[in-house]
Amino acid sequence: MSPRRMGVASVIALFVGVAVAGVSADFQSAPNPSLPNSVELSEVEIRLTHRAYGGGCGVPRCIEYNVRITGNGVVEYEDIGGEPRDPFQRRNVDVGEVVALVDAFVRARFFEANARYTGNPVARREGDSIRFGASGGADGPESDLTLRLGNQTKTVHLSMGFPDELGRLRDLVDKMGGPRAWPQK
Repeated sequence: MSPRRMGVASVIALFVGVAVAGVSADFQSAPNPSLPNSVELSEVEIRLTHRAYGGGCGVPRCIEYNVRITGNGVVEYEDIGGEPRDPFQRRNVDVGEVVALVDAFVRARFFEANARYTGNPVARREGDSIRFGASGGADGPESDLTLRLGNQTKTVHLSMGFPDELGRLRDLVDKMGGPRAWPQK
């Protein structure tokens, strides 16, 4: 190969290498700009407030409670429903379980979720247009799910029409600290 051709080949190889490096960089997911780079375990808190209306109230009482999980592994349960109430509960879990739970929130893009889910999204025809809105009325359970990472806090209200990922997060918090997570009397 002539020196001139070798020079052209080197330039092409360099260009292809830079292009491939640029493409591979595009495939790497960028850090979520809504998340801090890091937080101390003491600055992590997950909360669930659960309220049951309609079918969840009455016999024998309304089921309402708070769950609080800290980054240091403290799990607390407080029954705030009608009398008689369950006693306040507190225990420690492995910090790795809390980190796994925070990871589930991050993977579900919790900080990007809507603040409220109170109806099922619908599309309806109106003449020559499509109108978008929500349908449904709430007479069932509602939950507020909160994640605090340092100075950043997000609460999402879950009633109807919320994504399955958010329902799974609610269920994970409930499993770790809700009423069925504690020894029964």
